[in-house]
Amino acid sequence: RLPVRRRQLNFDNYRYFAAAAEELNFTKAARKLFMTQQALSKQIDKMEKEYNTRLFNRETPMSLTPAGECMYRHVCRILDNERQMRAELDAVLGQESRNLVVGVSYFRSSILIPRIMKEFSGLHPEICVTVKEKNLAGCVADLKLGKLDLMFGYHMEDDPALVSHRLSREETVLAVPEPMAAECLSPEEIRGFKEEGIVSLRPFSGCPFVRMDADTWMGEQFDRYCREDGFDPKIFVISQSVLTVLECCAEGIGATLVPAGYLDHLTAEQRRGMVFFRWRYPDVTLLGAVLHLKSSYITKAAMDFVKCSQKICGEEESLWNGFF
Repeated sequence: RLPVRRRQLNFDNYRYFAAAAEELNFTKAARKLFMTQQALSKQIDKMEKEYNTRLFNRETPMSLTPAGECMYRHVCRILDNERQMRAELDAVLGQESRNLVVGVSYFRSSILIPRIMKEFSGLHPEICVTVKEKNLAGCVADLKLGKLDLMFGYHMEDDPALVSHRLSREETVLAVPEPMAAECLSPEEIRGFKEEGIVSLRPFSGCPFVRMDADTWMGEQFDRYCREDGFDPKIFVISQSVLTVLECCAEGIGATLVPAGYLDHLTAEQRRGMVFFRWRYPDVTLLGAVLHLKSSYITKAAMDFVKCSQKICGEEESLWNGFF
């Protein structure tokens, strides 16, 4: 018989490793864990001996080895399963967690979270909501690693690991400084486009544009529209921030495509100096959603947060439907 190998690792060991893998700096990870760097190094050494492999390349800058990357994926699942078990046991005992971790993009956070929390905190004053702000891809990755309870994104029917709770449809708007709109269109054309929406950037080909970076979804769509309309736009500003391009538009620098929900950041005075057109191009409307892992235990508080989100986002959709 082969000798039985006694394993001496526990959840704390996995938490130590996960923190070190995320920080890729033992000193920072130790500070996060309220322990000394020497103590953390000993714990990592213990894991490497247990699994008979190096988990970190310790040269500067530190990185995970292929074995470390494999370990990190599985450790996140182990810790998430333990967290889910505790949450479900707490629910059975009537002691549900008082924490909720929600992922959202940097820009949507300032729009959505204050309104939702005003509603949600009235229902659950005992719950502390931690907001983790990342881009969409980062939120999805963290959700699948068990670092988030919920996240805001878009309906993802093609991902079997996720459950989507639909919020509202998000329209895209072409915002144009009023003087530029007057140069490109007659008053009758402006009225007609405001009523019917537009499906081409060609009437505005003479305008300068402020646009989203090509790495963003809106930036990709902008490039697509310009190609299909057959013109090379004059670009004055490129940014990854919706608010930056919108503020540049408000200053009269150029026209831009933005999600309708962001118009709420404009003052009444700024809106009076701009003209807004519904963008009626096919496949440009996205369905917003709150997502969670299908395998996760969802507390009553989490479901109430979803319902509050649906209520608030429904009101926002109605607001902007009446704006044009």
